[in-house]
Amino acid sequence: MEQIFKEFQGQNIKVLLALKKIFTAHKYLSIYLSISILFNLLLVKIPLVKVFGFESAVLNSLLLVLLSGYYTISLFKKNDQSLENRNLALASIKISFLLLIIIFPIISVTNSLLTIACSLVDGFLFYLIVTVPALVIGTTIGLFSVIYINKFPRTFFVILYLLILFIPLIEIYLNPQVYFYNPILAYFPGTIYDEALSVDFKLIEYRLFNLIYFGSALFFLFKLIFNRVLFYRKYLPFILLLIASIFFY
Repeated sequence: MEQIFKEFQGQNIKVLLALKKIFTAHKYLSIYLSISILFNLLLVKIPLVKVFGFESAVLNSLLLVLLSGYYTISLFKKNDQSLENRNLALASIKISFLLLIIIFPIISVTNSLLTIACSLVDGFLFYLIVTVPALVIGTTIGLFSVIYINKFPRTFFVILYLLILFIPLIEIYLNPQVYFYNPILAYFPGTIYDEALSVDFKLIEYRLFNLIYFGSALFFLFKLIFNRVLFYRKYLPFILLLIASIFFY
């Protein structure tokens, strides 16, 4: 009897260790994936955002900027990492972001096919234009935070996130209008719901600028991480701020 109990206890310990390994693998990637899955399962229960369309794409953009930024910080939070560890972190980003980006279309498209509630073509266009760039934006903000802020990079990231998100409030106050563009939201069509909303050239042009701006910043931030170029570290924040200010103006 005692031998059976020990074997049973040993099996339980092995199961717990296996679960812990899965749970903590790749800097707690399972937590980020679970949040995205639960979030999208919740969306399919809400009338306006349950279909594969503009509203669900915008909400996933909001979430993915946060998740990708936090995950990037967790991977690169030690500036004294070895080159091998930084290469492993870069590989983890590619795998994890591929998983994060496919959760939304899988859940939303499945629900839309079952309910036949929207145009999948429009949904995929909004997904590509609105949601996909969110990963680049979140990664850039997260990497910038962990490079330039040593003690509280996550707090700084949240501040940057909220600042970028609420910048349009200044524009609405100074120059009232019915719509605005934003890197995190992509596009806010106004207070009147437009059922005929679709991807137009202006939105594509704006998101291309977002990708060029944040993609270029991400390129130089990775250069700074891997090559430690002093010029980038010293002048990159001022260059980015200058370009953003000019564009906002």
